[in-house]
Amino acid sequence: RQLPVEYLWGIGRLAAKLRSGFRPPPDKRPRNRPPNDEVIRQTLHVYAANLAFVASLGRRYGFEPLFYWQPNLFLKRHHSPSERIAAGHLSPFRQAFDAVSRRVRESAVLNDHPGFHDISALFDDLAAPYYVDGVHLSEPGNRLVAEAMVDDLIDLIDRRQQVSE
Repeated sequence: RQLPVEYLWGIGRLAAKLRSGFRPPPDKRPRNRPPNDEVIRQTLHVYAANLAFVASLGRRYGFEPLFYWQPNLFLKRHHSPSERIAAGHLSPFRQAFDAVSRRVRESAVLNDHPGFHDISALFDDLAAPYYVDGVHLSEPGNRLVAEAMVDDLIDLIDRRQQVSE
């Protein structure tokens, strides 16, 4: 007796399903690829455009904006145990972080802007943990960033008071 065609189709589907069950699932983790130079260039271009836009708003509405390029985990030379784990999780993005940071340091457009301050080296030689998850700062990290900003804010307030007197 001959099997109906539907049975053969079902057997083929079953065999395909069994074969696929023995293959490992595709690896969907981010790859550690060198960053695309155009993406890095555009990142800085957009950031510089945002600085210019906010500065124009400041001129129009009478405020002086301050901009701070903050540290990132990969610039820090001494990592706490939790920061080492976070750096491991973020390792596919390290080259991009490094490339953008390098371009910021080299950017005349940013570094010549009067309201721009690069404080990315703030944690370089410090061993205490300043990152909660590799991206967000802990309270002590935020405190150091605030301390790095406070003198600029005081200078800005003093200048504004002198102009108004």
